[in-house]
Amino acid sequence: MKGIDVSKYQGAINWASVRADGIGFAMIRAGYGMYPQQKDPYFDQNVLGAQSQGIHTGAYLYSYAKSVEDAQREADVFLDWIQPYRLDYPVAFDIEDASQENLSRELLSDIVTAFCTKLEAQGYYVMLYANKYWLQNKLIYDRISRFDIWLAQYAETATYDQPYGMWQYTSSGKVNGIRGGVDLNTSYKDYVQLIEGHAAEPVGSALGIVTADLLNVRAAPSTDAIRLRQVARTNEVDVLAIVSNGWLKVNVAGLIGYVFAKYIQYDPNGLPVISAPSNEQVEGICTANLLNVRAGAGTQYRVLFQVAEGNSVNVMEERSGWYYINCRHGKGWCSAQYIDLQL
Repeated sequence: MKGIDVSKYQGAINWASVRADGIGFAMIRAGYGMYPQQKDPYFDQNVLGAQSQGIHTGAYLYSYAKSVEDAQREADVFLDWIQPYRLDYPVAFDIEDASQENLSRELLSDIVTAFCTKLEAQGYYVMLYANKYWLQNKLIYDRISRFDIWLAQYAETATYDQPYGMWQYTSSGKVNGIRGGVDLNTSYKDYVQLIEGHAAEPVGSALGIVTADLLNVRAAPSTDAIRLRQVARTNEVDVLAIVSNGWLKVNVAGLIGYVFAKYIQYDPNGLPVISAPSNEQVEGICTANLLNVRAGAGTQYRVLFQVAEGNSVNVMEERSGWYYINCRHGKGWCSAQYIDLQL
C-alpha cells in the first residue's frame, strides 16, 4: 500500500485530494521530545482530515531522548497526544537525531525498548523508524528485532538485509493536495487487520448516553461545522475526549465527530482534555444535474457559478440547510440536499 508521512512542514493539507491521488495510509507526526508544548501544531487536524477521507492513520514521535528516563517521558507525552484517536496503523518511534549519534549502541537500544514497550503496554502496535545506517551500526538488532521496522532508505531498491514492514523511499515525493515535497512510503503488511486483533480500547474512553431528542454529530466542535449525522435519545456513543470549549469528541459506530457536551450523560474521570481544532473540511459529491452555488445561504443570493453532477467539492460549513463549499470554481453556498457527504 502507498502512503505518506507528514508533519507541520507540509502545512495545511487537502486530504480529499490526497486520497484521490491513491494514498492509502498516513503516518502523522504527533510531536517531538518530551514536553507538552512540543506537540506538532498540525497533528489533530491532520488525523481528523485523513480519517475523514478513509485514509488509514498512524502516528510517530521524533525522539531527542538521551536516556531511558527521557524515552519514558517521551512515551508519556506521546500517549497524551494520541489517546483521543483510534489509529488503525502503527505508532512509531523515530530515532535518528544528531544529538543521539554519540550514544552507545547499548544505550540507544535501551532507549528504543523503553519507549516501545511502554506504548505496547497500552495496547498499541509499535514500530521503530530508523535509517539503514542506524539500524546496522547504531542499534543492536537482537534487542530491537521484536518491533516492526520502518526503514528509511532513499533508493530505487531497499538493500537492508533484515525484515521490515514499511519502507520510506523518498523525501521529495509529489502528492496532490500537498504543497512541495513529501515523504513517500510503501507498507508491506496488512496493518489494519493486524491492529484489529491487537489493539485494546483507546485509553481514556467512556460510555456516553444521548439525552437530547436528536443530537447533531459535527466535523468540528462548532455549530457552524458540517453535520455528519444525528443520534437519537438513549443511544450510546464512545466519548474519546473532552474539548476545551464545551464539546466532546466521540465515536459513533466508527464515525469520529463532535457533540455538545450538555446532551451526553457520561463519566468525565480519566478522559483527556484537548483544545478545539479548527473546522474540518469533508468531501462531498454533487448529485444535481447542475447545482447553483450562491453568494449566501439562500435562494435570494446571486449565483456565482454552477457545479455539475458527480463533481467533488470540499464542504466547510453548514447553515440552515445550506453548505459552504470550496471547489475548483471557487467558494460559495449551495443547497445541502444536493451534496452527498463522503463519510
